[in-house]
Amino acid sequence: MTVRIDERQTVQFFCRAWFQERNLEKTVSYLTDDIKFVGTGLGETAKGKEMMTRYVSQDICEIPEPFNMDFSVIYEQRLAEDIYTQAVDLTLINSMYMWHLRFFFTLKSREGKWLICCFHAAEPGSSQQGGEHYPKTLVFENVMKQRNELLNESIAGGMMGGYIESGFPFYFINRRMLDYLGYENEAEFVEDIEGLITNCMHPDDRKRVDEEVERQLQCKDEYVVEYRMKRKDGLYIWVHDMGRRMADENGRPAITSVCIDITTQKKAQNEVLHIYNNVPGAVFRCRFDEYFSIIDANDGFFEFLDYTREEF
Repeated sequence: MTVRIDERQTVQFFCRAWFQERNLEKTVSYLTDDIKFVGTGLGETAKGKEMMTRYVSQDICEIPEPFNMDFSVIYEQRLAEDIYTQAVDLTLINSMYMWHLRFFFTLKSREGKWLICCFHAAEPGSSQQGGEHYPKTLVFENVMKQRNELLNESIAGGMMGGYIESGFPFYFINRRMLDYLGYENEAEFVEDIEGLITNCMHPDDRKRVDEEVERQLQCKDEYVVEYRMKRKDGLYIWVHDMGRRMADENGRPAITSVCIDITTQKKAQNEVLHIYNNVPGAVFRCRFDEYFSIIDANDGFFEFLDYTREEF
């Protein structure tokens, strides 16, 4: 004797056969031949019973362990005598996973038997809290994006990165930095520097910068350094480079840095140093290099500080 099951039972028995029993043949027996399915993954769809059978078979093969199933109906509605819809909450738990899903089913009655003709699955977003129409986390991300855009517009420079290897092989450069240096695209920049970030620095600065970056990274995962950077037109600008150690998508050690144009400040600084180092008639005088290191001083300077030259 065949036991007739109603539309509500059909959905529950289908889920039980698939997730609790992991029974392929029994699962697809609740489906129409023209079944249509949309899953939670990108491009995760099936049309027709043959395609759906392959999908369920792969699902069972990947995780053959049965799930404990918490099944509850959200809403149900009979649209016509032979058409029924149901939405359910489904929590699946086994030794490997716990997954909360929502399924939306449409069933048709054919020859006195209810079959699923269409269903899709959804995974509730963790970024959207109860009572929110729009996730606050996404609103926050948009606010942060706007702030970053404002920050980018107010700073002369951009971002770039290199791998922590000899010459700092190219990792990335953002659009703003490309525009600032005058390059059309990333490929043009990479070709010009021959694939090494070091080659965008002035030749006289490269050894010093490499040594300073290496020394600072040995103490902590960040560094600050200043050097001359070449633009596409061959001219050089002074940049204040603030970088941080990180890893790329494959775990390869790299650095990401923010480079700010300080050419104007450097020019003003050099003018001040020139004036200071060449004031006539000074009782004491000392000379500084561009990094404000003392390179020379007269005896009056040391007398003013109450040091001998040797003590200082």
